[in-house]
Amino acid sequence: MEIKYNFGTCDNLSLSRYFPYTYTDTTNYYNSLSADYITKEIMWTSPQSKNMYLIKITNESISSDNKKVIFIVTRQHPSESSTSFVTKGIIDKLINATDEESEKFRKRYIWYIIPMANPDGIYYGESQFNYLGQDLNDCWDNSIYTSGCSETTAMKTKILDINSLYGIDLFIDSHGSNLVVGGILRVNESISSGVSDTYFLRSARATK
Repeated sequence: MEIKYNFGTCDNLSLSRYFPYTYTDTTNYYNSLSADYITKEIMWTSPQSKNMYLIKITNESISSDNKKVIFIVTRQHPSESSTSFVTKGIIDKLINATDEESEKFRKRYIWYIIPMANPDGIYYGESQFNYLGQDLNDCWDNSIYTSGCSETTAMKTKILDINSLYGIDLFIDSHGSNLVVGGILRVNESISSGVSDTYFLRSARATK
C-alpha cells in the first residue's frame, strides 16, 4: 500500500500510528487529579528520571474487608496510546463526584491503576520496547530477560504487596492494536489462591 500526501511548506512534521498520548500528557493528568477518594503515588522512577505512577481509587470511609480489588496496567507498549485514552476514561468515570454509578464503584471496589507502565519508552518514542530495548510483556517470568526489567520488577513488587494485603480479584493488562477494533484486555485466569511466580508465568505467556 502506498499513501501520498502533500504537506506543503510546513517546517515541522510528525507522523503517528495512533493519536498521541505522551508522557507529559499523563504527568499533567496525574498532577491534576485531586479528590478524597484518590491516593496517588510515584511508584518507581526510571534511570532516565521518568516516573511510573500508581493511582488508587476507593471510598476510604467504607471498610475494605468486603471490597473487590481490581488492578489495571496500561502502556507496557509505548505505541499503544489508544489504551491511555481508555484508561483516562475509566479514571474520569470512577472519580465522578455526582454520578451514582461511580459512587457504587468506589464503595464496592478498590481500584489500582498504573496509567503508564513504560515511561521511558513513551518519552523516547519507542514502539514496543523500553529505553533498553526490552519488551515488558516478556519480562514477567524472566524467561527471556533473565535479569528482569526494572519496570516489571517494580510492578510485580507492588502487585504482590497489594495481594498480601487484600488479595487481587481482577488483573487487567490493557493493550491496543490496529488489527483489532477497540482494544485488547488481557486478564488473569484466577488468583484466588494468591499471586505467585506461576501466575506471572501464565500472564507472560498469555501476552505472546
